Amino acid sequence: MQFKDLQGNNIASFTNFACHPTYMDAKFTEVSSDYVNGFYKQLNEHWRGVNLFLQGPIGGWVQPVDGEGSFEKAERRGRELAAEAIAAVQTGDTLKINAIRFTSKVVKFPVANEAWKQLSAMGTIKRSIQDSVTTELVWFAIGDAQFATHPGETAPYYGLETKKLMRTGPRFVLGLSMDALGYILKPTFFEDPSIPHAEYLTSMSVGKETGPLIIKTLEELIEK
Repeated sequence: MQFKDLQGNNIASFTNFACHPTYMDAKFTEVSSDYVNGFYKQLNEHWRGVNLFLQGPIGGWVQPVDGEGSFEKAERRGRELAAEAIAAVQTGDTLKINAIRFTSKVVKFPVANEAWKQLSAMGTIKRSIQDSVTTELVWFAIGDAQFATHPGETAPYYGLETKKLMRTGPRFVLGLSMDALGYILKPTFFEDPSIPHAEYLTSMSVGKETGPLIIKTLEELIEK
């Protein structure tokens, strides 16, 4: 999505894309923003103004799989993503209205993972996490464009289910927004340990009720 001035110059753009920035795997010790670095370089060279990368739902182990990474590959892939974003707005539709609507709701998620409670009790996580944890979900719209937040790394399934709730487009699902409550997974990940990476993913989740509660809450927030 892009905002332009009356002369057609870029004021701001944002790209919503779901993929862990992990071309630079654990064998690299340098600090890096991975492919997002190449993305920003390419967009900032092409457009002035403010350009934003907004992460999507990446909680089902959504990450690059095309071979071992390198600084060069990460930057190249980021530049390729930026090129796709530039091409997308050139063929996209213009919003007919620009009215802004906003709504939010504070919710409590049950916490089944004892590790989260212990980290809170020790002060490693500086917030109250006991049998439940309090967070917030947001829905807002700019004209027909709709946005919904997920307070962690949600499995793609919940991204698709969220978009189904939105009757107009374009539709954006903003992962790791308003909060960072670990992986948010389908209940089957907790019930079937044979699912790839299920043991690790569930160990980083507050519990299996989180995903369904997000969808239930967004059903209340999203304007029909």
